[in-house]
Amino acid sequence: YLNDKNNSNELEQQKNINTRCKYLNKIWSQAKPISLNDPVDRYLKARGINLSEFPTVLRYHRQLSYYNDDKKFEGKFPALLALVQDKENHAVTLHRTYLGNGCKANVLKPKKLMSPKLPGASIGAAIKLYEPRDNRLALAEGIETSLAFSVATKLPVWATISAVGMENILLPPYIREVIIAIDNDKSERGQQAAYQLKKRLLTEGRAVKCVTPPSVGNDFADMLLGIC
Repeated sequence: YLNDKNNSNELEQQKNINTRCKYLNKIWSQAKPISLNDPVDRYLKARGINLSEFPTVLRYHRQLSYYNDDKKFEGKFPALLALVQDKENHAVTLHRTYLGNGCKANVLKPKKLMSPKLPGASIGAAIKLYEPRDNRLALAEGIETSLAFSVATKLPVWATISAVGMENILLPPYIREVIIAIDNDKSERGQQAAYQLKKRLLTEGRAVKCVTPPSVGNDFADMLLGIC
């Protein structure tokens, strides 16, 4: 009987995973590659990020439903979708940025990570915007910060999504040099996460460099906007 119960639980878990995967695939398939002057491009330009080509892991969703924390429907908005991948490059979930007219949507939480296909699957994962070059890779928290840093430095960048994501990012072994673009948070949470990651990467035998915007409360997207 115990085995029967375990099998039943495994089947139920697999059913939930399949349902979750179908939903994530549905949302992703509804979105289109970003094109010049669409709402995502206008939003990025408003942040000082001018791209002629867009990472394939980013897409534009024309009307994505927004629900608040009480699961109450608040409307549909244009959205920037980002594919989140684990260490083996398996897609595990999607990140959403709800948009207004050249800005984030006027909702309580315009940036949301969708529940992953499997609990815990997003730990160590990232939005892999550009392929690493010459065994070098830069890391930043947000998508906008990552894109801005790549524009400014011409380095390939991955977005870790959050400070927690920064601490837990898992990198392939061939990455030998890592540049961490730190958010200069007033709370110092971003700095703490970056230096925690640096400590771990050094123990893994990698070369690590940290760079921080000079102004407190700014990230590299803010800096780029000030330059443009």
